[in-house]
Amino acid sequence: MKVSNLYKDEKPVYSLEVFPPRNGESLEAVYNTIDDLITFSPAFISVTGGALGSMRGGTIAIAAGIKRKYGIEGIPHFTCVNKSIQDIENMLMEMKFDGIENVFALRGDPPIGQDKFMPHPEGHKYAFELVRQIKNLNEGKYCTLSTEKNSETLPTNFGIAVAGYPDGHPECPDKKMDLQHLKTKVNNGADYIVTQLFFDTDVFLEFVENAIKIGIDIPIIPGVMPMDKYGQIKFISKQMGIEIPKKLKNKLEDFKDDKDAVKKMLEEHTLDMCNKLIAQGTPGIQFFTMDKPMGTRKILEELCK
Repeated sequence: MKVSNLYKDEKPVYSLEVFPPRNGESLEAVYNTIDDLITFSPAFISVTGGALGSMRGGTIAIAAGIKRKYGIEGIPHFTCVNKSIQDIENMLMEMKFDGIENVFALRGDPPIGQDKFMPHPEGHKYAFELVRQIKNLNEGKYCTLSTEKNSETLPTNFGIAVAGYPDGHPECPDKKMDLQHLKTKVNNGADYIVTQLFFDTDVFLEFVENAIKIGIDIPIIPGVMPMDKYGQIKFISKQMGIEIPKKLKNKLEDFKDDKDAVKKMLEEHTLDMCNKLIAQGTPGIQFFTMDKPMGTRKILEELCK
């Protein structure tokens, strides 16, 4: 089932994102998170491949396992990092034969230790090229090396998600240009957009408004990460170039040594954002759980009343 079809109903769609364990660690945290939140009937669950350049194995297997275990779509994050075009096609075949029907197509962050993204010599430099390759497979167009001349090929049927950046991509300070990059991904076959996290609802709503103005007409889903620690929000803000609203930032600074106050403040702020997003008619919300379900649980308990 293509996930984009879920957004055709008027009811908001709630989904989760989980994080693969470090290589050598157990899957327990992933499944504990899903087990804790499955009562809220998440529409689908995406599986990252790491974050900020960290590389973790198991994304495809975990996504396929989620679909088998819970009967809902598991969506692997799939990047261009260290992959040739043929590698990408082979991995997409692995997904197809494992029952995966949706892919989150990303360029990917530079691996830890690299200052900038370096494409594989026979791979893709940009996410839109990956999107286009997946769309080509959906049309039965495979790598020339993988099919004999005049042979018949069966098309795939992948749903394609791409990332959007309400605060702008860290490598593209010009927000208008960044939106054009997003439009290019849409033009090449994206079905829906999930945004990077943000801390200001107005920033997201402005992003959506500007996207619509340039002809982006697919669902744009806000990504929300429940947080409860001052250091956590400061780190993410710095690493990802995400602005913290001045009023919230000042309050956090005033109470930074009071863990309970900070936790309550962040929980209230996140819930307020979610309520505003739903009130403004957003098609749904994707929760970045980081394999810690409690923050997401508290929000969904309120949203699903």
